[in-house]
Amino acid sequence: MNTRICFTLASLLLGCVTLSAAVRWTAEGNEVVFQSEAGDMRVQICTSDMLRITKSANSSFRPNEQWMVVKYDFEAVPYEVQPLAQGAALLTEALTLQISDTPWRIK
Repeated sequence: MNTRICFTLASLLLGCVTLSAAVRWTAEGNEVVFQSEAGDMRVQICTSDMLRITKSANSSFRPNEQWMVVKYDFEAVPYEVQPLAQGAALLTEALTLQISDTPWRIK
């Protein structure tokens, strides 16, 4: 019984730590990088209704490749990043992206 109580308390405490951790991000131009202990996720805002999302386990992203994507220099797009209780939201005129980092999830 004591083991069960300890396990329940530990689960609740770990859950609280996970839920209270806010997603951190940096933004430069049309690029927002969300940081987490699990790695980083980069969101490149190409247009108000088109995003390019890449993830890195070690905070280092591969250089842009030339085979699949032929355009990387998009015009500036107005966007906003807002903190949420369990993550962050990236908003453009046409899209709302909800991001949580434990584990990484995108809605």
